[in-house]
Amino acid sequence: LALAPMPTQPVRVVVVGAGPSGLLACINFLNRNANSNDVTYHVTLVERGEDYGALDASGLEKKRSWMIGLSTHGLTAIRRVPSLYEEYVSKVGVPVHATALCVGSRKFEAKSDEIGENYVVDRNFVVAAIARFLKDKFETSKYLTQRYNTKVNFVDSDERRIFVRDQNGRDEYIPYDLLIGCDGVRSQVRAALVANHRDFESSVGDIFNRYKSVHIELPEHLDGNMIYITPQCLPNFNGIALPETGGKVNLAMGCPTSAKVPAALESDDVTAVADYLRDNFKAFALPCEAVAKQWVAQPWNTTGMVHCNFYHRWPLTGGKHTCARRLGKTQRAVVMCGVCGFRWRCGSKCSWVVW
Repeated sequence: LALAPMPTQPVRVVVVGAGPSGLLACINFLNRNANSNDVTYHVTLVERGEDYGALDASGLEKKRSWMIGLSTHGLTAIRRVPSLYEEYVSKVGVPVHATALCVGSRKFEAKSDEIGENYVVDRNFVVAAIARFLKDKFETSKYLTQRYNTKVNFVDSDERRIFVRDQNGRDEYIPYDLLIGCDGVRSQVRAALVANHRDFESSVGDIFNRYKSVHIELPEHLDGNMIYITPQCLPNFNGIALPETGGKVNLAMGCPTSAKVPAALESDDVTAVADYLRDNFKAFALPCEAVAKQWVAQPWNTTGMVHCNFYHRWPLTGGKHTCARRLGKTQRAVVMCGVCGFRWRCGSKCSWVVW
């Protein structure tokens, strides 16, 4: 996978971020150890948060997050790993058979064979599923080190190492030959790229919308395998209802930051919010009181997005979807920059972006 021979054997791969992309990157490198006689990889996974794969069902239920949709790219990336989808990921999400566009009280449907395959899953649920696979298959491997509750403070690209601090306040340098950043919008790895390469540029911004998202029991008249898109579901608001496991639906409604929000929706009065929803939401029947209780209990959410002047550079051996970017003194220090897969929060058409 290197542009030039790596200086150590095994090659020291450091993956920053244990989201879906970071975990899948770890799995793919570890699988290469069994399928290659030329290069061996030791993978260190660094994640500032907890290990969702260690939670039981009740613990994970408390960690419900935003929903993500996996379409062809994401599902293909997962299915390339034998048994990962069938035995793990398929258990935590909902396959989508159709999508409905709700305009007022009218509904227009499109089947999955018309618009392509989709699979909807809670972000933390799919993280837990992939983390469990990693644990089950590789926990005893001498080529895997997992460092949860460990924060990356900066990347020392001159010495090819990262500086981290664990939950007990202990500081440490972790050396790398290959550094992969899957650490979100405020990526430390991307920051190192920006600092060291004048031809690489990126910007982090807002999509200028704010929204709230609630988890409710699936109404009887809704299909548990459909996505419901609700433009102008409330004055100035667009919405989407995504099916969840456990007979639930995730309903998100939001508006541009420049739009005027009705006073009732800014209120912390459950009755006022419920009455407003009852009078104005026409797409389908809502359990208005249940929605209102969650609505007033949470702040407004915003979504960030990253734009870069390029997402791919210098294809590497080992697969047409693997690209790299130099970081360090020589070409021996490499940052992977893009393996096609997940489409979420990156602003890129090639969406399983790792930095």
